[in-house]
Amino acid sequence: MAVPSPRRILEKVRNETECCICTETYADPRTLPCSHTFCLKCLVSTASLTKRCPGQRLPCPVCRQEFKIPLDGLWALQKNFFMERLVEMTAVRGENSARKLEDLCEACLEGADQDSQALVPCAEMFCVDCRQKLCDECTMHHRKNKMSKLHGIVPTGSQPSYVLKQSFVPQICEKHRKECLIFCENCKEVVCPLCFIDKHKFHNGLDVQQQVIDFSTKVKDQVNALSEFIVETGKVQEILEDKMEELPSKVKLVKQKITERGQELKQVIDQEMKALFEKVDLLAQEQMRELQAKAEEFEELSSEIESYRDYCSNAVSVIIAKEISETLLNINETVNQLREKHQIQMKQSDSCPDISFRSEVCEVFFAGQNKILGRIETSWSIQTNTESKHEDEDATKEKQTDESNGVIAESSGEKKSKTEDKETVESACGDEASNEEGGLGSYLSSPTFVQSIRTRASRQENHLITGIAVLYSRLFIIHKECSTLVCYDTDTLSFIEELEVENMTDPGDIASSETSGCLYVVSKSDDLLGKYYIFKVTPSGYVDHKWCLGNNYGTLFVSQSGNVVVAFEERDVLKVYSADGRLVSELAISLSSDGTGFYHAIEITQGTLLICSREGDKKCGICLVDMSSGCILQKYTDDGNIACDVRSPMYLAADLNGNLFVIDKFSRRVLLFSADMTTMKEILTDRNHLRYAHKMELDSRTGRLFIIDDFYNRQKDDYKDSRVLVFHVIR
Repeated sequence: MAVPSPRRILEKVRNETECCICTETYADPRTLPCSHTFCLKCLVSTASLTKRCPGQRLPCPVCRQEFKIPLDGLWALQKNFFMERLVEMTAVRGENSARKLEDLCEACLEGADQDSQALVPCAEMFCVDCRQKLCDECTMHHRKNKMSKLHGIVPTGSQPSYVLKQSFVPQICEKHRKECLIFCENCKEVVCPLCFIDKHKFHNGLDVQQQVIDFSTKVKDQVNALSEFIVETGKVQEILEDKMEELPSKVKLVKQKITERGQELKQVIDQEMKALFEKVDLLAQEQMRELQAKAEEFEELSSEIESYRDYCSNAVSVIIAKEISETLLNINETVNQLREKHQIQMKQSDSCPDISFRSEVCEVFFAGQNKILGRIETSWSIQTNTESKHEDEDATKEKQTDESNGVIAESSGEKKSKTEDKETVESACGDEASNEEGGLGSYLSSPTFVQSIRTRASRQENHLITGIAVLYSRLFIIHKECSTLVCYDTDTLSFIEELEVENMTDPGDIASSETSGCLYVVSKSDDLLGKYYIFKVTPSGYVDHKWCLGNNYGTLFVSQSGNVVVAFEERDVLKVYSADGRLVSELAISLSSDGTGFYHAIEITQGTLLICSREGDKKCGICLVDMSSGCILQKYTDDGNIACDVRSPMYLAADLNGNLFVIDKFSRRVLLFSADMTTMKEILTDRNHLRYAHKMELDSRTGRLFIIDDFYNRQKDDYKDSRVLVFHVIR
């Protein structure tokens, strides 16, 4: 009968020490009354899955014989000490076997089966070239072998360090049995001198030892650099840990400040509410006295008229013939007096006192800005000594050679210094520049391009952008044949949302009013009449009111008083509406017998309008008009004026100081005029990416100018690829 090998015995023992539930070695084995053994954790898991509690019965996972769970729980089951000891012995035996197997001679193991592995001797030496462990007998044969007698053989305990050393020692050429002392730079391999003469004679050969030295130097440099990175990373980690520890306290402090700010605003609102209530009560008392006085006056007048009416009725029956003429004269005179008194009282009744309330700040809440309390600002700043070191190194670079054209460029440190000096000079000369340029010194001579905004409607559906307006830190954009308002943040220029406007089908222009807290949009409606309407829209997209404009399209501007000024391109009139759509005035202005039209109009000062006009078919100009009478005060594009070379003024925008931006569309430029129209600067041209600009909006808060710009196809005579260009224009 064959005796099983130790390995097979070990495998059988391991099978017996495996739990049939988790198929792993027993962990705290427990025996059931049916003699089956399982891990305690497996029994607990089984009881939990089957929802069995102490005192209830649980079937054995193998034979399904039920047993009662002890009242103290499954931990009270009998521990299988024999199996626990067997598991420990199997683990020790396995570790010893594994360790011994690793220490055996690998050359002898190659021809041995599992049963004869117990006879394999331990390895005492290690061949560096063959990467093989050898016993004493195999080591002797290895050194006698012709192919391996020059191999490096070391004791098994010292092979790791020796392997590292041998990796830099010349190898032996298997063909010529010579040391490989030459490194072929072309083939990137180490060869012996004979191989180099035979196969690499036209290649560049280098000394292997020198290559090893160079390699070691480079590796050491990289190791030093990595060590520095580790130090820097450690410092940053410490800073980040400190910041993580500080973050909860900072969050608590920020929340406390928000709460304090909210309480302050609540107190302000409560105080204002109290003051308004008191004012309402006071006004109510005053108006009540006025109304009572007027009621008494009317009652007195009514009694007087009624009394005299009765007198006149009685006079008919008792009148004497000789007194007819005199009595009639007195009656007529008295009736006329009563009529005058009645008319005066009726006129006074039209001006009865009234009380109303108009909100001022609530529109910001309705606009969804949520910036009444303030803004949450974040920053990321980690300053380490390493950064300072790198900055100092950059500052020490005096000059560097520009390889492309051979000129010498300034170092970053010098550029920074010169930039700061330039800014200091510009700041010091700001007032002087302002005086020299006629009040335009606050504007950049070369505006900075910030971003190009292409909306989804213009990019994907090729809808032209027809208008833009800024209200409550939002940029509102409308498109041809679209019923939505597209909203962007004016600070980050990021998309916010699209607002659907009811009944709006083909918007043409848009203007904002901070006085009314709303937007005004010229658009056709969905009533199939083909007429244009002005929609009064809240920042949330709700149509508060709309009124009919007629069959002609017009551009919009909102005056300082909140009135809406409409300029018609195909008519020689300007219409001024109140905030609720009531027609305030209609100005008929004629500049030419060939016909007049107005591209845009804005209010420069109280009661005066500046207009982009069209005279006939070709001539365009800018003129100043009195808002009350419609009289032309001045034409700025006549010969001799500074604006006489403005070819096609299309749209206007003004800042708080009265400085004027003008789009000269077909000249592909934007001009800036001083408030008195005596100074002009060309601030944007086709060199600033302008194609055919036709509308714009100035945001004085951010110092940015938003311009609608299209691509014009001359062959097809149409516009496409609408976008909004954003420039920073204010210093």
